[in-house]
Amino acid sequence: MSPTGPGAVSLDAELEGLRVSSVVFVEDYFQLILDHVGVTAHAAPHFVDGESFVELHDPRFPHRARELIGSQVTGAGHDASGATVRFSNGQVLFIPFSPEVVEPMLLRARGTVFVFPDQ
Repeated sequence: MSPTGPGAVSLDAELEGLRVSSVVFVEDYFQLILDHVGVTAHAAPHFVDGESFVELHDPRFPHRARELIGSQVTGAGHDASGATVRFSNGQVLFIPFSPEVVEPMLLRARGTVFVFPDQ
């Protein structure tokens, strides 16, 4: 569950400044490793470019994801529709929350565990 209440830690506070050290592609999901913190997306992550986007199963997605290696997270947040992560190389990754997704997005960052969507 996302932290709430007094002393709650924001997603932005947990991820900002972390460096992408690797990306992992598995048959049905995508994972970013940020300074040894794993962000796993079982939903349909996509890169946002103005009005267009590059989805997980788009042939361009792996190239875009590899371009993240070495960049830092400059901002992150979430709302009811999904999580957005911004990177120092200018890329924006959006991970939508979907009721069809059985597995929630899990994030363990600096000792805090986030589960999306909130359960």
